[in-house]
Amino acid sequence: MNRLLCIVAVALASQRDATACTTLPPCEPIAPLASADAAMSKLAASDGAVVARAAVTLAASDHADQLATLGRALRKPAVLARIMKTDQALRCVMPAVLGALAANPSPAARKELISLVGSPAWAEQPGSNGSDLQNALLRATGRFRPVAPEITAMWERMAAPHEGWVNVTTMVLAENATPEAAALFERLLRDPEQDLQERIDWLHSSLVAHRDRVELLAMVARLLDGKLPAELVTALIEGVFDYQQQWYGTCPGPTVVALASYSPEARAALHTVAAKARAQHPAKPLAAAIDTALRELDRLH
Repeated sequence: MNRLLCIVAVALASQRDATACTTLPPCEPIAPLASADAAMSKLAASDGAVVARAAVTLAASDHADQLATLGRALRKPAVLARIMKTDQALRCVMPAVLGALAANPSPAARKELISLVGSPAWAEQPGSNGSDLQNALLRATGRFRPVAPEITAMWERMAAPHEGWVNVTTMVLAENATPEAAALFERLLRDPEQDLQERIDWLHSSLVAHRDRVELLAMVARLLDGKLPAELVTALIEGVFDYQQQWYGTCPGPTVVALASYSPEARAALHTVAAKARAQHPAKPLAAAIDTALRELDRLH
């Protein structure tokens, strides 16, 4: 793939690029059409914005025939081309369509999203924008739960060492936070073929953003039991207990979930991680951050 495109995509998503985070406005919500019946006929419209509204409408449907119609449309290059010509197509429009479909729990919706993974229309294409659709689809799978074998196979393929997709994939894995996603994230963090500084960056960004998730906390606990580079061990502990603006430059970092919002299972998992983290004898500031979290947990108990 075009590695520069992937690097830019990561910067936009994580808001670690100073220009991106200060100039990009929030995405405007895509207004659904009045009814799914009306949307069925609009998938063939010449106006990409109308097609996108129809697609968002149908993506939330629980009717198998409507979802099948949407799936057929999304596998047609001509339909995709119309959507991708709309303003902010890659950053806002296509993520809205795919996000709605990925979040729809109905079996029919899941079937149609999975069908895109193997569709030639969604494969990476030669040219300067040939990775746009693949990028959008990969990101949408962060909301796809429970996962399916086709999705995990996609993650595996796009997380290969020295590939431009691995940074995006780790963001998706942390967002998804299912057992399958956490297992692959763990494997990538252990993999010496992956760049050490990139692995540290994953923990300071993707883990920090989702450190209230039980599966990710269990992953950290397992990793702290293993033999890893000292810098990675420190980053693991930081990703769970610390937050430093310097990790994000001039841009805002990810929003951290308050301990009060952790589930009971996550609080128990955090206690386990804290014990293992203290056993690593972290530096005083990091040890203090662990103690602060434990005191907060005790207060919430």
